[in-house]
Parts: sequence; structure tokens; C-alpha cells
Amino acid sequence: MLIVEATLSEACLMANKLKETISVATELSDAMPSFTCSFGVTSMLDYESFNEAYKAADEKLYIAKNNGRNRVECCQ
Repeated sequence: MLIVEATLSEACLMANKLKETISVATELSDAMPSFTCSFGVTSMLDYESFNEAYKAADEKLYIAKNNGRNRVECCQ
């Protein structure tokens, strides 16, 4: 997910809201299979290239998955 013109804290908040919205929607729907989502969030401002930022976010995503899934991990 790419969020344009947001601070890191705003992006982390958006990811948490999206995670919670998905969680509630799957719990309330009998037709929708239950699933979770995890996010790794970083800011382009902290890196010289998109690839570096992507790698950092990807590393945080795997940390979220390894720590129990259904989590948001932000690069601080």
C-alpha cells in the first residue's frame, strides 16, 4: 500500500484502521471467509531510494507476520 503525502505516524494510523476494519468486516460476515492482514510501514523520507524504503517496509511486514500476524509494524 502506498500512501502519498502522509507522515509516518499518519500512515501507521491508517494501516491500523484498515487492519481493524478488515478484521471487523470478516467477523460480521458469514459469506466472507475470515482472514487477517499485516502491514510493514515506512516513510520514503528516511531513504534515498524507493527500493531501500520498500525493503525496510518488507522487513517490517515479515516481523509483523512472525510476531503473530494481524499486526502493523512501523519503521521508527
